[in-house]
Amino acid sequence: MTIRRLAYNFKHFIVTLKVSILTIFITLFIISMLAIITLSYFSSSRTLLYTADQLMQYFSFSLHERFVNEMDAVVKDNILSAKLVESGVVNVNDNNEMMKYLYILTQQFTIAQAIHWSDENGNFVSAEYADNGGIISQIIDRQIMPARVSMINRDKTGQVISLASTSAPLYDSRSRLWYQAASQAKQTIWSSVYLFEPDHHLGITIATPIYTDKKTLRGVLGVDIRLDWIESYIKKQYISPNALIFVVTENGKIIASSSEKVKTTGTLKSIHTDSAPWIAISLDIYKKNKNTKFTFTFNDI
Repeated sequence: MTIRRLAYNFKHFIVTLKVSILTIFITLFIISMLAIITLSYFSSSRTLLYTADQLMQYFSFSLHERFVNEMDAVVKDNILSAKLVESGVVNVNDNNEMMKYLYILTQQFTIAQAIHWSDENGNFVSAEYADNGGIISQIIDRQIMPARVSMINRDKTGQVISLASTSAPLYDSRSRLWYQAASQAKQTIWSSVYLFEPDHHLGITIATPIYTDKKTLRGVLGVDIRLDWIESYIKKQYISPNALIFVVTENGKIIASSSEKVKTTGTLKSIHTDSAPWIAISLDIYKKNKNTKFTFTFNDI
């Protein structure tokens, strides 16, 4: 009985040992797999974060470069045109000559909505893109009484498709903020972002004051720049499934968004009231620290 009992215990010990060894092996295997998965996850996460960071930097740089290049060309041409007016090469007293000059100049820029000349007497000449791609030229002549408004509508090829003339002009550029800002600054200015009337296109105005030989103000040459091209541009960019791109003013007004179309009637949306809280927080952190790259947590995420 004793030998049989020892044999039984020995066999039971062997089975138990096998189970224990197997259990330890399986446990170590699971731990190893979890460690590998965890390391792979963090490695993958770091790779994704690095890739997203590189894409964001590339996108920010490319948008900045395009914006600066486009604006730089407009500013240089606006200043050159102002010098041509001051030197008498372009005669602003001849409405027809000025209308032709502005028509040609408008065709040089893809982001210009309109180019216009306004003088201290309220006379106004402009060339503005229509929604159909043509250009509408307008003259407001206050040298005659009653004042007269003349309009020429051209198609994309430059062919005149309609003419119109009326009295009682409603528009007076002298009351516009960009006109007043340029005359006060006595140099080229950039307006704040606003909505153009009557089409509600989002944009800014670059305005250059022009003076006589006696340093008295003759008028202001302005270029209206549409900014909706920025939204079209960023919607084509892809960083990650959860990435959102916003372009905002210093006070948090949304100019462009990759997630939705920016409102173009009334006032501009605020990033603090019309977006996810973490987006507004990111802007606040940037304004406080002025770091172009940073990380933060929101609700433990």
